[in-house]
Amino acid sequence: MPRRRAPPCSRRAGRTGSAAAGRRAGPPGAATTCTPGGPAPAALWRASRSATPTNVLVPTSATAFGPNGGDNAGQAGYAIDSSPTTNWTTDSYQRSPHFGNLYAGTGLMLDMGRRVNVSSVTVTFGNVPGTHVRVMVGNTGTGTGQAPPPGMTTLDKSANAFGQVTFTGHGTASGRFILIWFTKLAAQSGQSGNFQADVFNVVVRGSS
Repeated sequence: MPRRRAPPCSRRAGRTGSAAAGRRAGPPGAATTCTPGGPAPAALWRASRSATPTNVLVPTSATAFGPNGGDNAGQAGYAIDSSPTTNWTTDSYQRSPHFGNLYAGTGLMLDMGRRVNVSSVTVTFGNVPGTHVRVMVGNTGTGTGQAPPPGMTTLDKSANAFGQVTFTGHGTASGRFILIWFTKLAAQSGQSGNFQADVFNVVVRGSS
């Protein structure tokens, strides 16, 4: 299941912010207060114990993938530019978190440029809970957009994604393409009755 990263110390809420889509202020931060020599939380210890040493793999491109060419195609590159102040978003949908009852899902497709072995994908979402999302790996990066391309394998999924989430399967998944596929949206911050998902950053780890 997805693991939320937590430091071995207490957290107090940090600032949040927003601006125009695609150029928004960074995701929720947090200040930390640490006790020297204090033990790390059990969850963090389990994550580090089970982790396999891997490399950061850099995607060659990111594109919108979904019905009608996907959402906000011009922003897709912001999800992989390593900047905490830029982001890709879905469209803003009214009345229903299921894309306004227009279709079943939409997503963001990463092209790794070659077939790779993916052990984890860390995604920084917006700060509003409630997003349903799955991370998939495969060798086909095209399709109708009404559903994920055939042959893709689910690495991991979450029914409440927000902040920074690491998706890690029981083993590695191999393929050239990584799809972040949304099936339900969180409420849009500051817009009552609207729904939207945000991706500020994506980090892929694995091996070539």
